[in-house]
Amino acid sequence: MIEFEELLIDMGKYGIPTLMMYSGEWSCTNELNNKIEGANLEIRTDDFNTPSEAVKQCHERTMKAIKVLP
Repeated sequence: MIEFEELLIDMGKYGIPTLMMYSGEWSCTNELNNKIEGANLEIRTDDFNTPSEAVKQCHERTMKAIKVLP
């Protein structure tokens, strides 16, 4: 099983991951580096009770996104 920190480091290869807490719930975003001129792509998660759940979902969504980006 990949550890929490390793997921964040892995996402950093593809963008700028950010973990945040708001109103007692955790979420994660990853602003992806992309080669599409004039476009920004930001991965967002649902809200979770724990930071590890948010990071896991953000990592999964990031991996899916990079497979379809040019």
